[in-house]
Amino acid sequence: MKICNVCNIEKHLSEYHKCIKTNATYLRSYCKDCGKKSRREYRDKLKDGKWYVYLLPEAHYVGVTNCIKERMACHKEITDGYEIIGSYNTPAHALMIEAYYHTKGYYGCKYK
Repeated sequence: MKICNVCNIEKHLSEYHKCIKTNATYLRSYCKDCGKKSRREYRDKLKDGKWYVYLLPEAHYVGVTNCIKERMACHKEITDGYEIIGSYNTPAHALMIEAYYHTKGYYGCKYK
């Protein structure tokens, strides 16, 4: 059993993520639930209420997101020199612009 540093509740060790650094393995100081909350709070701070259509010129890729910094950090393609094509108040408008660029030959997400 271990006490979470965020919620101060004693929980079983299986409720904590393992962290591996150099030759040491240890449990994080906060539980899995608090980790999810803090990640969500961090992401919400990065959002500004806008939806962005962006271009990755090297990959000839156009995409849409509401959190540009985090999206660039987790993109599979090379993000150096990305350009924001436009920012929109609604996701529907941003998706329409993205679809327009896809009709012009840019790659993008395959919607199911």
